[in-house]
Formats: sequence, C-alpha cells, structure tokens
Amino acid sequence: MSHLVRNGIAQKELEILINEKGDLINEKGISLNVVDSLSTYVKMKFEKFSNILKQKNEKYLYKKSLINEIGNNFSFTDTNNNNISLKDFHGTYLYIDVWATWCKPCKVEYGFLKQLEEHFSNSDELQIISISTDREFDKWQQYINKNSIKGIQLYSGANSDFVKFYDVGALPRFIFLDKEGKVISPEELRPSNPKLLKKLESTVYNNSNH
Repeated sequence: MSHLVRNGIAQKELEILINEKGDLINEKGISLNVVDSLSTYVKMKFEKFSNILKQKNEKYLYKKSLINEIGNNFSFTDTNNNNISLKDFHGTYLYIDVWATWCKPCKVEYGFLKQLEEHFSNSDELQIISISTDREFDKWQQYINKNSIKGIQLYSGANSDFVKFYDVGALPRFIFLDKEGKVISPEELRPSNPKLLKKLESTVYNNSNH
C-alpha cells in the first residue's frame, strides 16, 4: 500500500484497502488460533501503520492540489529587516530553497545550490531564493553574516503562512514557481539531483518567450 500513497490515492479508496487488509489479518489470526494478546497487538500495530499511511496520503494529496495555484502571496524579512515579497519577483521563475541553520542535509545541499546559482548567473529568467524557517531571527541573521552567505536570503520563521500553505515539514524542501507565481512543483527535486538542472533548463528556456 505504501507505493500507492507515494503516488497519491483517493482517501476513500485507501480506507477501503486498509479495511480489506485488516479483515484479512483478522481472519488469518482466527484460522491460526492466534492467542488474543498477540491478535490485539497486531491489530494495534496495523491501526498505527494505517493512520500514518492516511496522514501521509492526505499530505501528498494536499501538496498535489497546490500545483497551478498562486504560490507567491508571501512576504519575508531579509537580514537588514527589509520586507521582501515573492511578488517582487513576478516575471521570473523561482526556485525556492526552504532550510534552517540546524538542518545538516540543508548544508549539504547548499554547495549544490551555489553551483546552480552559478550556472544561471547570467540569466534573468530564473531566480534562486533561500527561505529560512528558523525559530529565531537573530540566530539566522548571525549565521548568514558569520558565514558570508550571498544570494537572496529571507526569513520566514517556523509558523508562518508560507510554512502552513506549503505544509513544510522535513527539511530541506524545494519549491518551483512559474513567472506568474503559480506553483509548478510544491516539492521539487533537490540541487544534488542531476535531473534538476535538466528540468529547470527545459522549463525556463523553452518557455522563456511565453
């Protein structure tokens, strides 16, 4: 069932599948004369697994529903306390890096992100933006300054409308928006994935006249 959830499945269909599996487990237990305590334990484990599966599926379906929705109605703060809106970048494709200073995998991706920025440095068709979900603005600001991190660095915080809209959980997270601010992908490939560059180039340059 896990593979179905990865691709998204209607929640009612998933519940039917779960119930069918639950009944099969139950029937198997009866036919094998499994003791009640073990049968109860298996039921509890299956119920826990089922709930996790349903939650994951809900999240997947929600993220999928964001495709083609307007996704740039958000404002952030830069290191100088200026207010910056994603709408300021209207007319440009946006590849958004959502990260935090405590996130180790984010720091691994940062090197690849810099390579990506370098690759598109002469293009005004794509803008790469990093948005932090750190809880403390000061900690993020100090980290950026101390490490002389360049590029567009913005602060969202952990409980912003942006975080809620995109259902940001595990980090790092990457988001891809079109020139109108519509969501192309709410969960885009990471910079370390060689397929990303091809996707960005084909989208950005093949549609640059539109």
